[in-house]
Amino acid sequence: MKKEGHLLSGKSKSIFTTADPQTVIMHFRDDLSAFDGNKKASCPNKGIYNNLINVHLMEYLTKHGIKTHHIRQLSVRETLVHRLDMLKVEFVVRNIAAGSICKRLGLAKGHQLPTPVYECFLKNDELRDPLINASHIQLLNLATPEQVRVGRELSASINQHLSTLFAEHGIDLVDLKLEFGIAADQSDNQLYLGDEITPDSCRLWEQNSKRPFDKDIFRFDLGDLGDAYRTLMQRLGIPFSPDHPDPAKDDQTVAPDQISPP
Repeated sequence: MKKEGHLLSGKSKSIFTTADPQTVIMHFRDDLSAFDGNKKASCPNKGIYNNLINVHLMEYLTKHGIKTHHIRQLSVRETLVHRLDMLKVEFVVRNIAAGSICKRLGLAKGHQLPTPVYECFLKNDELRDPLINASHIQLLNLATPEQVRVGRELSASINQHLSTLFAEHGIDLVDLKLEFGIAADQSDNQLYLGDEITPDSCRLWEQNSKRPFDKDIFRFDLGDLGDAYRTLMQRLGIPFSPDHPDPAKDDQTVAPDQISPP
């Protein structure tokens, strides 16, 4: 499957059309962004690690009955996915207090929440993705009440499955951001998990040391982010292959423009 044209670019991914109008290609770049874009950088090979981690987690969820947009991996940086009409709502699940909830509710970082906390945020960079509730969603016509209900149920199921998976490898799933959409061909009205699940979109802590394996490393200058993402891959048992070798093996980087250029 080849790229036909550039569709859009986000903070760390670029999306390309294909000959099939119902599929697109996600290209994971090495770009980093935090604090509403006020902090930016590039981390060599981050796009490779995120693509491989995302493929692993999407395939894991598919095996557990979650409908996702994932079709197949194309290269170390690229994945073929179903094209979705995305809801402009981010569904966030929190298991341990960290990030904005600590500031908003005065919770101590690391506080174990007795049950998962579910939040919704408006997907709008200019407004800094504000926290919203069901009434706001209805007011702005962002999703139907049924879509909000299903998104909440899917978020709970995904959180449960991924919490179990990470716990098996000595890692706590602190929180995660999920995005859902409807198939672009409108052949059904079901919600599919879209976007990505990577250390860019969730917080992951080693259970004993509380060492982070996520983008907080970049946010707060806590160490080598590329090394942490690669270590997370190893923890999860995600292999490199002869076709997709480890770019860090010989301390070399794989440039984005050397892989499946548009």
